[in-house]
Amino acid sequence: MRSLNFHISTEDGKVIYSPQKNDCLKNIISLNINESETLSLSVWLQLIKTKDDRTYLKILLNNSSTEVNTDEQHYYSIVSEIVNERCLFGVKVDASSKHLCQYKSVSSGSLDDEEAHKLNFLYRNIKDYGVGHLCSVDWNKDDKGLMHVFSEFMPSIESPDVEPVPRDKSCENVEQDGVILPKPYLDLESSQCLQFKWLSFLSPTSDTEILNNLLGFLDSYKSWIQTQRDYINSLDNKEMAFQNVKDCEVNYERMKANVIEFLTDSSKMKAFRVMNAAMFMQLWHNKKENQKQIREDETELNFEFYRKATDDIFPGVEHAAWRPFQLAFILLNLDGIFKSQNDLSWSKRNELVDLVWFPTGGGKTEAYLGLIALTIINRRLTKGEAGYGVTAIMRYTLRLLTTQQFQRALRLILALEQVRLWELNNCKLGDEEISIGLFVGDQSLPNSLDGLKDELRKNWESRTETNNNSKIPLDLCPWCGSKLKHQIDRSGVKFYCENPYCTFDVVNAVIPVRLCDDDIYKNPPTLLFGTVDKFAQLAYKVNTGGNRTNKDSRRLFGRGENWNKLTPDLIIQDELHLLLGPLGSAVSLFECAIDQLCTRNENGQTIRPKIISSTATTRNTALQVRALYDRGISIFPKNGIDYDDSFFAFYKRSKMAGDKDWSFDSKRKYIGVMPTGRTQMTTQMRLAAILFVHRAIFEKENLAKLNDEDFIKAADYYFTTISYFNSLKEMGKTDAQFYMEFTKYTRRLFKRVMRYSNMLESLYAYNERFSKSELTGRLSGNGSCRSFE
Repeated sequence: MRSLNFHISTEDGKVIYSPQKNDCLKNIISLNINESETLSLSVWLQLIKTKDDRTYLKILLNNSSTEVNTDEQHYYSIVSEIVNERCLFGVKVDASSKHLCQYKSVSSGSLDDEEAHKLNFLYRNIKDYGVGHLCSVDWNKDDKGLMHVFSEFMPSIESPDVEPVPRDKSCENVEQDGVILPKPYLDLESSQCLQFKWLSFLSPTSDTEILNNLLGFLDSYKSWIQTQRDYINSLDNKEMAFQNVKDCEVNYERMKANVIEFLTDSSKMKAFRVMNAAMFMQLWHNKKENQKQIREDETELNFEFYRKATDDIFPGVEHAAWRPFQLAFILLNLDGIFKSQNDLSWSKRNELVDLVWFPTGGGKTEAYLGLIALTIINRRLTKGEAGYGVTAIMRYTLRLLTTQQFQRALRLILALEQVRLWELNNCKLGDEEISIGLFVGDQSLPNSLDGLKDELRKNWESRTETNNNSKIPLDLCPWCGSKLKHQIDRSGVKFYCENPYCTFDVVNAVIPVRLCDDDIYKNPPTLLFGTVDKFAQLAYKVNTGGNRTNKDSRRLFGRGENWNKLTPDLIIQDELHLLLGPLGSAVSLFECAIDQLCTRNENGQTIRPKIISSTATTRNTALQVRALYDRGISIFPKNGIDYDDSFFAFYKRSKMAGDKDWSFDSKRKYIGVMPTGRTQMTTQMRLAAILFVHRAIFEKENLAKLNDEDFIKAADYYFTTISYFNSLKEMGKTDAQFYMEFTKYTRRLFKRVMRYSNMLESLYAYNERFSKSELTGRLSGNGSCRSFE
């Protein structure tokens, strides 16, 4: 290698060093297979000089072994020993030098995308030292501090946990166990404003106390913003940093203005406090121990009962509380529910989509459930009978996700209905029940009343604790955990709880749910829950006959025979990132019609529905929202000057005494696999087979632990392998061949690895007991898993 002249100028641009012209690169490894055939490896090098005086080195390994001659009897395949004996396995390219620098400059001019520039700025401290071609690349420093960049065929990365607790990473706080954590911005007193019950009308807290504490909470955000601003002078890209900080200040000023203008109004503060009470109540009833208390104590669930109820709901947390970003997002959107005197055109509602951006499992659902509750309460308190009908529409892109989230929203609706039934003098929510409707396709749920009755008779009535093959997403009472029953009359199907001490025991009330299109059209629910594709059929469900209200979709939008109500006030679009490609194009075609149907005129002013969206990943979102809804976008939370801290989302980290740097905490690891010459279907099957066999190896090596309760619990959560696909086409192709190919490959591996084993060779296939409800539970966390036990 020393004989090579590594000299390149900007004028040269690119120089290639081939093994044909440089003997030192030719056959750097060479072995004789036989007299006429060799196994050898050669190297190609390429130098690239850019205008910013950076030099890039590309290293390419070339298998220069004697070529394999193919004919009808000898073909090129990995099952051919001739091919395999001329392959080199475990090859690694490793370049090391003290002069290695970052692969791409932060100020690279190759990016003409403003959003890409922002991402480059945020991740400026994450240095990349190379990219791979038909492989991946990794890097580290050895014990002597020398940088190594090397090839990697199974790259892995641990994704840091995102903590919703705002922390100051410049200040240290020593915990009791000796672990050092960044100091929280919120102390015990100021974090009181996050507690559901403390904020609700169930507590004796005064409106003034709540107002002051909310302003104190926002002041902690202001302090963080100032910390970011003080740090800007030490940065190279000050312009980008100033813009990010300015965006954060805009959010702060908007939240502060909303709190001062709206929550100083006693009627609006009342709606806010009732919303917090509903959120507390639904969380209280989500705890199994509390449901058991209702069944055993035979106590009336009145206002006094919840006033005395403890808010010690979550393990390890003294008081059930909002995560800071959830409460902040609600405060940010008060001006989309209440009209500001300073916003005459109501642009925050009519022209703006507020998008909450937070990682999966971070609590986005609770944020917009709070907004749904606040919208329903405000409409019932201020609009009277005109406010009946559909108030909010919640849309998902996946049927499975729709069913899963429906069960979470149902409990909130029950909480609101419980408050309505109390008929409190200072909080009358109307005579019409607050209800929820599940608006999905016929494959998920019967769309006709007759179909729903058949489903009840054939499957739902015969369900057991361990087996529920019904499409109906109701089993136990969400309020007390008792078994649900139903009755059929002229008005339709009603579900009720068998527990006589439950609020929804048919005597006091029934479960306020609409499960078929006929019932949804005839009795429009307060919250309409559905998939985006379901709304495409609205035009085909219009009937002007007075006795055909169960076939008239106009009633969902406050119109129709003998039905004159306000149009929906709120639209929630979850998982916005899934509305891309063909699905996004299809949705956008009828989205303008939905927007028009939800638009009304009040006192000469056009009022459109407020649109709230959520996503776990954001890229080119402004263009997507403009194409879908013809509105601007406000993403929350705003980024600061670093990728790992936006105040509301903080990368969890810790260190021990004596450590210089923080270490990110992580529970999620990503491993990349890029097969060469193999389809995605084959890769999926072989990965599944390898995981299955490794599970068998683990069980063989730990036979004594298999009956341990902790192991059984852990295995139930982590031994299931879930495969995700980008399209139904990919999933269908894999599913069509999976069981035959997977079984064949698994048995082959099993016999190779587990030879002479005392374990049985058994494979289990899908059966009817693996119901959709069980799958829904497994995808929605521990609480949902337990609810299906």
